[in-house]
Amino acid sequence: MRRTLLLGILLLVITAPATIWVLELSNFPGTLDETQLGFDGEYIRACFSTMTGRDLSYFVLANLVDYLFMVSYAAVLTSAALLLTRRLRVSRLRGMGLAVSLAGALAALSDAAENVFIISMASDPLSFPGWLAIPHSLFAHLKFNLMYVAAGWIGLTALLGLVTWIQGRTTSLALVEEKVTVI
Repeated sequence: MRRTLLLGILLLVITAPATIWVLELSNFPGTLDETQLGFDGEYIRACFSTMTGRDLSYFVLANLVDYLFMVSYAAVLTSAALLLTRRLRVSRLRGMGLAVSLAGALAALSDAAENVFIISMASDPLSFPGWLAIPHSLFAHLKFNLMYVAAGWIGLTALLGLVTWIQGRTTSLALVEEKVTVI
């Protein structure tokens, strides 16, 4: 699992800037709030109308490169959540953590579905059916919420691990002090 985490981090360092770079080459004028989260086919169509054929090609390429980014963040979120969950001492939390650990992978699957819709809209940029923006945005919302769940779990379990570690060190120091006082 540690290798998966390290490989995911390495891939993330490569794919995140690559995806952003190719998207910037596309000159896509839309914002995250209005495109991915906006449920608005007219807005997306208006964004596409300002783009050249070359820009649209870069836009599709960026969304294809994004699939590699999805694999990387799924690997990081899922493996980090699993590694931290395995360290928990409370079995009920461990069971919940195993389920929550899937959120990172499910976020990437939602992202993949979202991209299917945006790529299909880009393939007919000026006359795609406006309803395609609805599932596109639904999958985007689902993706972000699942990412927040996974990242929140990682933060919570890391904090619990830190508290447990500090308590263990404090207990160890108290035992050492007790032994020194007895002698």
